Amino acid sequence: MPKTFSIDEFDLELGGRLRNVDIAYETWGRLNPSGDNVILVCHGYTEGCHAGGEGGWWRGLIGPGCAMDTDKFFVMCSNMLGSARGSKGPKSINPETGKPYGPDFPDITVGDMVNVQAKLTEHLGVDQLAAVVGYSFSGHLTFEWATSRPEKVARIIPMASAPKGRGDAQVLADLEKPFAARKGWNSRHFYGGAGEAKIRDAMVAFRIDMNRDLGVADALVEDLNDETKVEQALDDEAQTWADQCDPNSLIALRKTAMRFDVGHKLANITAPMLYILSRSDTLYPPDVAPLIVGKVNQTTTFIIDSDDGYAAPESDWGKIAGVLSEFLKAAHG
Repeated sequence: MPKTFSIDEFDLELGGRLRNVDIAYETWGRLNPSGDNVILVCHGYTEGCHAGGEGGWWRGLIGPGCAMDTDKFFVMCSNMLGSARGSKGPKSINPETGKPYGPDFPDITVGDMVNVQAKLTEHLGVDQLAAVVGYSFSGHLTFEWATSRPEKVARIIPMASAPKGRGDAQVLADLEKPFAARKGWNSRHFYGGAGEAKIRDAMVAFRIDMNRDLGVADALVEDLNDETKVEQALDDEAQTWADQCDPNSLIALRKTAMRFDVGHKLANITAPMLYILSRSDTLYPPDVAPLIVGKVNQTTTFIIDSDDGYAAPESDWGKIAGVLSEFLKAAHG
């Protein structure tokens, strides 16, 4: 079960302040006396902090004897600021109004997310991070840690990501469109209204479409070999996801990713980097690697030989376990 770390007041990089900031997090393994055996795992755009253990989205990589070996490492994952899975975000109650923030949640940055994580690590007694691992959206957090706090990070492992975000105003418009078309959207102030159930239905449909686009459905076809079972699995997952997530968080996080760019600060990175991409990924294809690794010393690039596209680091995790384990062995010393 997630634990909660609370910050009374938190200043934002773009101005303003958040009060009563709760951050959900989970840990696996034990922190050593020197506080330097920590792997910080950062989650993707629509995931949460339940990365390891039963039902964890990276359960095959986190645990005793796994690539992120909890007999050696203290592995932690926090739900990012702005997410809806236990941390402060648009769905949270605004202490000024007593109602959910909705679209009034202030603009946040990837730097804000990392600043919150830094406060959490300090709270837990962590001196230095043995590694920061980030897949998808959270690869941005990995690059942010390495460029803004290079002295605190021994190794970085971004996967299916880049040091610059993607998207524009049209992306935001397209993201909001399926929700705005539902009765009760009320310009994003839908909480507690009669149309809230319709917004949830839109979330289910959104998740299914997203999983198709990202190759999750194709991976299920391989595993299940039955179209009816694939459709049921997609719906089951989407129903659960819709109960945990929030369209205002999706919009807020997408805006955050769009403004992210540390490409001009890559020379700040002193930590060795393992850069993992997927052969079939169309969002971050393998040909982005030379544009990035040439600006970072001590870089290893690994291309997952997978047909699962952008989803490969999660769905085809077995293909990265070996190279991840070897890279982390050096971090453990």
